[in-house]
Amino acid sequence: MDGALSSNPPSSLSNRPRLTPGVPAGGIAAILVAMGVIGWGLAAGDIDGPQERHGSHFDIPEPPEPPEPPEPPEAPDVRVNVDVNPQMVERAVREAMRGVDVDAARMQGLREAQAGLAEAQRELAAAREELQRQGKDVPAIAEGALRVAELGVAAAAGAAKGAQAQTQQGEGSLMQSFDAPKGVQLVNIGGDITIERSSRADKVRVEIDSGATNMDLDVKDGVLTVRGRSDPHTGRTDMRLTIPSDTDLTVAGLAGDLSIGGRSDAKLSVQLLRGDVSAERVGALSVDILESGSVSVERVEGPLNFRVQGAGELSVERAETAKLEVNGHANVSLGRVENGLAISIAGHSEMDIGRVNGPVRVDFPGAGRISIGEGEAELEARVTGAGSLEFNGTAINPVVVASGAGNVRIAKHEGKANVRNTGVGNTYVGD
Repeated sequence: MDGALSSNPPSSLSNRPRLTPGVPAGGIAAILVAMGVIGWGLAAGDIDGPQERHGSHFDIPEPPEPPEPPEPPEAPDVRVNVDVNPQMVERAVREAMRGVDVDAARMQGLREAQAGLAEAQRELAAAREELQRQGKDVPAIAEGALRVAELGVAAAAGAAKGAQAQTQQGEGSLMQSFDAPKGVQLVNIGGDITIERSSRADKVRVEIDSGATNMDLDVKDGVLTVRGRSDPHTGRTDMRLTIPSDTDLTVAGLAGDLSIGGRSDAKLSVQLLRGDVSAERVGALSVDILESGSVSVERVEGPLNFRVQGAGELSVERAETAKLEVNGHANVSLGRVENGLAISIAGHSEMDIGRVNGPVRVDFPGAGRISIGEGEAELEARVTGAGSLEFNGTAINPVVVASGAGNVRIAKHEGKANVRNTGVGNTYVGD
C-alpha cells in the first residue's frame, strides 16, 4: 500500500460473512411423510384389526394362552382428520430460508417460520388427542409416525431459534480474526477506532460492539478491508483492532477519533473527514484533513506528508523528512526534521519548527507565519503573499524572492546569497 491517500476511498468490496437463517427441510419432510403414514396406519389398524407392534426394546414373557374369545363384532370405520396444514408450515419455512442479509425483513421471515412450526406442533397434539379419543389404543405404526413428526417439528423449531439468535448476535457485535499480511484498510468509517500494535500478534483481530451489519469485511491479496456502508457523518460504529507491529494501515474517510498504541516501522495513511489521530512511532506518515481534525505523533522514522483542505493541527516530535501543504488553515508544530523540508501555504498557517537540516523549500503565497529555530539548510524561499518567514539557523547559498507584503528574516548564511525583494515587506539576510 502506498503512503499517500486518494481523496476518493477505494471501491466497495462486499464479501462480508453472511448469516443465513434457515429451517431444516428434513423436519418438514418428516411431517408430510408422517401424515401419510398416519392415514394409512389408521385405515389398516382400525379396519383390519390391531397391528403388530414393531421396534420393541425389551422382551415381555408371553402370558398363558387364554381361552378362545367369542368372535368380536365388526369394527366401525373410524376416520381421523389429522389436519397439520403442511402448506402453511412449508410457506413459513421458505420465507425464513430466503434470508441472506440480516435485516428487518429477514427477521420477520424467521418469526413467521417459528409461528408456522408452533401451529404444526399444536396440530400434531390435536391429532394425538383425536386418535386416543376415537380408539382405546393408538395403532403402533401411527404412534411411531406421530413421534417422528414431532421430532421433525422440534428439530425445525430449534434450528429457527438458533438462526434467530445468530442473527441478533450479528446485528449487535463482531469478533473475528483475519490473515492480512499485506495490510489493513479502514474505509468510510463513522466512529472511534482503537488500534493496538503487538509484536506477538500474527493475525488481525477485529472487534465491533455494535453496528457490525453496517460493515463489509473482505480479505483480498493479503489486505483486509473493513468498509462502512452508511454515511460516516451520520452513522457510527466504534471498533477495536489488534494488528501485528509491521502491518501497514490505511484509514480513508474517517469521521471519528483514531488512537494507535504501540511502536512500529510500518506505514500509516489517514484521510480524515473530522476527528483526532494519535500514535506513538510509525515508519511513514501521510495525513490528509478534508474538513477538520488534529494529528499527534511522537516520531516518524520515514517521510511525513501533511495536507490540509479544511482546518487542522499537526504535532510531531521528530521526522526524517517532511512535506507540508496548507490550502485551508493549519497550526503545525515539528520538533526536528532530519533531512529536508518542503512547505507550501496557499491558505493560512502558523508553523513552529525546532530544527531542520538538509534542503528547505518554501512556497508561501498565503498568509501566516513560518518560524524555524535552528539548523543548516540549503534554503530556497518564495514569499509572495502576506506571510512571514523566519529562519534562525544557517542558510547555505540562500535564494529568496519576496514580492508580497510579508517579511523574511534569515539569521546568517554561508556561500552566496541571492535575494530579490519587489514587495512591500522587509527582507533581511545576516552574515
